[in-house]
Amino acid sequence: MFSVIKSGFCSKLTSEFDLRMNQLTGVERQLDSQLRSLKIGLASITGWSPHWAINKFKRDIGANLNNIVPSLSQFDELATLANLCVFTQQNSMLSKPSTLAKSIKTAVKSNADQALTSLASGIPSEFSAAKLVGALKSQIKTSNVNLIVPEAKQALNCMSGICGTNITSRLATLQGFLSKFNISELGELDVSALLASQGIGQLQIDAINRVSEQIDGVMDRIDNAFESGIDYIKRVIPEDDDDE
Repeated sequence: MFSVIKSGFCSKLTSEFDLRMNQLTGVERQLDSQLRSLKIGLASITGWSPHWAINKFKRDIGANLNNIVPSLSQFDELATLANLCVFTQQNSMLSKPSTLAKSIKTAVKSNADQALTSLASGIPSEFSAAKLVGALKSQIKTSNVNLIVPEAKQALNCMSGICGTNITSRLATLQGFLSKFNISELGELDVSALLASQGIGQLQIDAINRVSEQIDGVMDRIDNAFESGIDYIKRVIPEDDDDE
């Protein structure tokens, strides 16, 4: 027989799992929309690019990286530009170079996306598929699915191992969600399994994954560049209290 404390503990675990499952159900419509777009997009592809074209895309990114990812010295340029512009000088937030830097990262990423699209003109099918996969991955991250799923799984493990709760139905519900979107128990999209389920062959899956890695790599570089750039600005240009 459980003590009062253990009974309360086990009830709390159950309610926490149910809360997370409700959260997953709440984001299902958005994921459904992204998954539907991906399936339609993949079904519209009529041909694939040769292996050498994928390699060329990678080389072209490397050759143009300095034009896509800002260097540390370019953050000095941002401070100069801000001082030349009356609007940013007089705006209480944008007059601070570090805050201005944060505010333009989305625009820099948008420009990078346009540059990548241009460089990918020789691999339209793989690039299109990689972008569709990226949109689903982004929705999963934005919806915190990558955080919610592992927590739900951990709660189930405790319910079963510590409380002896029959988790069969709850486990089936969670697994049904994961299977529907090809999401692992770590809350990450299993891209290869998803593409294979849509009839994409292994050679094409490998090509799409390589293109995705290149796209993600550029965006990660931009994130890192802005993190370093903002730290640099704060060191060389003293500011009042930060906006964060």
